[in-house]
Amino acid sequence: VGCISSSYWTPWTEEGVGHWGYLAVDTAAQGKGVASALVASAMERLAGGTEEVHIEYLHTQNHVYSDRLKKWYEGKLGFGVVGVQSSARFNGNDAKDSLLRICRRKFQPAEMAKGGRLRLEALEAQLTAQLKALEAAPAAGDGGPPERGDKLECTAIFQRLA
Repeated sequence: VGCISSSYWTPWTEEGVGHWGYLAVDTAAQGKGVASALVASAMERLAGGTEEVHIEYLHTQNHVYSDRLKKWYEGKLGFGVVGVQSSARFNGNDAKDSLLRICRRKFQPAEMAKGGRLRLEALEAQLTAQLKALEAAPAAGDGGPPERGDKLECTAIFQRLA
């Protein structure tokens, strides 16, 4: 139905600036909130590890869908333009009426707090699963379960992170 990519760092952004892109939604699913849900998910993820988000998109002047996208990115989503580049050719196609718009948006403290919490919760779930797998594995030497003293405990670590 749709996809989006997101990265905590890219070669074209400085440290602390995340990026999302490659947003695509099947035409049959457009207008049903799929893109909004994908962007919200990417933004939540990035808020857990960055302070700002960088996007870029090709805008074709006086094109109804392109103008709608510009209004969504720079209006509703709150991205501000930090650069514009002429795009006479883009991916081998004539794009003389198009501009590459480079935009950024800083996260609010509440967004960063929520993103950080979600990132730690995901890490907790991952570590808990790994610990359960290790506990279920036979102990070295005897083939049986580990002794209580050898058992990996993570509760105290998670409580300190909370």
